Amino acid sequence: MSDERRARAAQLMHHNRSDWDSLMNDRTTLSEWRDRLLGRTLFVSAADTWPPLQELTDLFVKGCPHWTFVRVPEGGHMAALYRPDLMNPIIAEFLKR
Repeated sequence: MSDERRARAAQLMHHNRSDWDSLMNDRTTLSEWRDRLLGRTLFVSAADTWPPLQELTDLFVKGCPHWTFVRVPEGGHMAALYRPDLMNPIIAEFLKR
């Protein structure tokens, strides 16, 4: 990264420091997630997301078969924010059921 881009990334990360702690240090197992979210759970992912997030999605699909999984064709890891045209109908339909 260029120095300018690195400085901007560091500035952005500073604002969500507490999020990084939970992201990097969470030790919740897949079975714990499955047991904690027994009710209706919607898990939406994008086909063009980062490979590590796709691997996590695959683990949840296998480990939590009672959840509802939907994959949108595009939007990356920020699809929930950047693609309301895709996400909102999915969420609305899930809530109707």
